[in-house]
Parts: sequence; C-alpha cells; structure tokens
Amino acid sequence: MKATLLLALQGITAFQTPPPRRPPLTLNAVDAFRQRRAWSGPAYPPPRPVFERGPTRQPPPTFKECIAFTAPALAIYVAGPLMSLIDAGFVGRRSSFELAALGPAGTISDSMTTLLVFLSVATTDLVARARCGGDDDECDLDAASRAATTGLLLAGLVGVLVGGSLVIGAMPVCLSYSKSADLAKAAAPYVAVRALALPAALIASVAQAACLGLRDATTPGLSVAIAAVLNLMGDFVLVPRQGLLGAAIATAASQYAAALLLILSLKR
Repeated sequence: MKATLLLALQGITAFQTPPPRRPPLTLNAVDAFRQRRAWSGPAYPPPRPVFERGPTRQPPPTFKECIAFTAPALAIYVAGPLMSLIDAGFVGRRSSFELAALGPAGTISDSMTTLLVFLSVATTDLVARARCGGDDDECDLDAASRAATTGLLLAGLVGVLVGGSLVIGAMPVCLSYSKSADLAKAAAPYVAVRALALPAALIASVAQAACLGLRDATTPGLSVAIAAVLNLMGDFVLVPRQGLLGAAIATAASQYAAALLLILSLKR
C-alpha cells in the first residue's frame, strides 16, 4: 500500500514539472531563417560586386588616347588665324599699305566665324548623343547622319544670310573699324570676298564638329592642312598680281575646298 502511494506521488510530481523550455531565437537567427525560406536557389546567393553597373560599360580613355584625339582636333581652332597669317606673309612682301589694311579686314572676316562657333559646338553634342544615346555600344549612325545633315543645312543658311549682309555692308563695317577712309577702302574688297566664302567656312566648321562627334579627329586636321597648302599656293600665284584681293580669293577658294573635302568624308 505504501509502495503504491509512493509511485502515485512520484507520477503526479513528474506530471506537474514543466518540460525544459527551448531558448528563444535571436534576431539574426530569425532573419537567417526567413532568408533561407525566401531564397530558392543555392544555399548562399552569389555575391554581386557593388561597382558593376552594366555588362558593356567602357573603361575611361587613357592619357595617350586623349592626346591622340585632341592633337589633330587642335588644328580646327587655328584654321582661321592660320589663313590670315599666310595672307599677311605674302601681302607684307608686296605692300606695307595693303598689310595695314589686312589688319582690320582679317579681324572682321575671322570674327564672323568666331561669333557663329555655337553651330559647331551644338553639332558635336547632337551628333555624339545621336550616335550613342545609351550606355551600350550599339550606335545609331542614321540618327547621327540626320543630326549632321541638320547642322550642315543650318550652317549653310546662316552663312548665306550673314555673308550676304556683310557683302552689302563691307564698306560701312570697315569704316566703323578703321578711322582711315583709305584703309577702309582697301580692306572692303577683302572683307566682301571673304564674306562670299562664309557659307563654306561655316559648313567646314560644322562638318569638322560632326567628325569629332563621330570620334574622327584625323579628318578635320587633314582638311585644315590641305586648306593651308591650297591657300599658300593661291597666295603665291595671286598676291603678286592682284595684291590684297588675290589673298582674299586664295583664302576663299581654300575654304570651299576644305568644305567639299569634309562633306565627301562624311558621306562615306
């Protein structure tokens, strides 16, 4: 009887004793459990580099590549002063008076191209963005061609309007620049002839900008070199016979030749 009561008391005590509690999961363990349930791939997802932005991202250009691109492109911005310098060298050997008249005449002619440089700057930006509008290497040459064509047409139109106005008002413009009527009278024909070539000068400038937008810096430099050689040859032939007017004709002819060369290069 005593043994039976002892066993009953032990069973009641064992029943009332709570089982050992499981330690609660920490926050890191809960997060790890949730991630394992959400992830359906391998045991651990592959790490992704933070610096990876796209599979076709191009590396930045090196210093040598920058020099190779900017050195030929530098000739674009010295083309106008180079033409005037060649004219001054030949005209100065013929007449000091015509050399004095070449000062205001060359400044007026070169300033027209400088004031309209925004056409070439805008063309470079539009052609470059049309050529590669996204982050990939797929380039839309048709869009770049349309942008270049628009820039060339606009340059020709502006050149005709501004050049025609300068041809008509060459004498008043020279008189406003120089106080001497004789110098203005000698400089006016040079300004008028150079104004006739203003459409070609603007078209050549825009075409050079389009080449830069297409990552071609060799063709603009080559066109400037050819124009300088043609101007040199024209001055050698025309300046001894016609003086300052011959220098203007040689410069205008070289600008038209450079514009034609650049247009043919863009068509290719």
